[in-house]
Amino acid sequence: MPEAQHLRWNLRHLAYVAEAGKVGSIAAAAERLQVSQAAVSGAINNIEEMFGVRIFHRQPGRGLSLTLAGTTFLVQVETLLQQAKRLEESAALLSTRLSGTIRLGCFPTAVPHIVPSIMEGMKNKYPAISLELHEATIAELVELLKRGTIDVALTYNLSLDDSVTFERLFSVYQHVALSDHDDLAQRDVVSLRDLAQKPMILLDLPVCRERILDAYRTLNLKPKIHFQTASTTVVERLVASGQGYAMLGFRPQPNTYDATGRIKFLRLTEQLPQIDFGLALARNAKLSRALDAFLGLVRSRSPKWSFS
Repeated sequence: MPEAQHLRWNLRHLAYVAEAGKVGSIAAAAERLQVSQAAVSGAINNIEEMFGVRIFHRQPGRGLSLTLAGTTFLVQVETLLQQAKRLEESAALLSTRLSGTIRLGCFPTAVPHIVPSIMEGMKNKYPAISLELHEATIAELVELLKRGTIDVALTYNLSLDDSVTFERLFSVYQHVALSDHDDLAQRDVVSLRDLAQKPMILLDLPVCRERILDAYRTLNLKPKIHFQTASTTVVERLVASGQGYAMLGFRPQPNTYDATGRIKFLRLTEQLPQIDFGLALARNAKLSRALDAFLGLVRSRSPKWSFS
């Protein structure tokens, strides 16, 4: 069949022919399809000519009857029309399915405790949306938002300027983390004075470091820093193995450290200021449907991330 001839028929023509075959009449088919009789008759003639198949016997006054070849042909037409309908339905679903990439910035201490939960939720609810993770300090996250390198940040409400907006998810309180074998582990509450002579594992990150050391300075105390690292995972491992205590705002997942020991968390008698943790967006940010869905999922899951 010449290529140009392919353009002279379409699925609508096939649907007209199929309907005429079902009802056995051009007039009845036209009425059911709400088109003119000429449109149905023209479609039949066109399809028969294009495919070189006589589909109907025309019987004046008695309508249409299928030829043997026409019967076989219409079975194949019905199959094609059903496949086309399924394709159309599938395309409709694809057009409404959320997809894309969310570029997420996150303060390092929150990554191991929040990001896995987000990834699990996104995979289950929005599998076509991928996450691109950027770990950075608060100042770096603000710059990434300004430059449009990331779409949203999970961070503390500290040192944020007017170029970003902040939405609180929960408040973070400093707690003491120590090995369950420590002599203070039987308590529920402990003071900084109790801890001052014990080895400290310092989380050496901006904001975290200053807040911890400022708390001691307020009481004219100086902690005994045994080891310092910017890795929350290293801090937690060292604490679990009894190398010292740490001040943390996020609680590790239960039973994470069975191989080296368990971590016990105690409240501080001193009332240290709480910090709000939440979502930061560039003030001029335009929310895509994918980003809006991501924000909704984060909001719904945030209650389980709070230390309290």
